[in-house]
Amino acid sequence: ALGIVSDAGAFLPMVAKEIQKNTRAT
Repeated sequence: ALGIVSDAGAFLPMVAKEIQKNTRAT
């Protein structure tokens, strides 16, 4: 379970950055 949580902790910030990039681009 901890491994999954760690993966999510590393993945979500990347998604947030991509969303910010897409928002700025628009």
